[in-house]
Amino acid sequence: MDKTVDALRKRFGMDSVMRAAFIKQPIDHMSGGISREKRTVDYDRVTID
Repeated sequence: MDKTVDALRKRFGMDSVMRAAFIKQPIDHMSGGISREKRTVDYDRVTID
């Protein structure tokens, strides 16, 4: 089954196969519960104290 899901995602994109619970939700299904906007880091705005 994993090989089939991988093949579908490769052919049709990462969003082609996902759990139904993630449909029309703000949380991205491939991010472990983090929205797409929050997955990237703007290092110009990050400060480490």
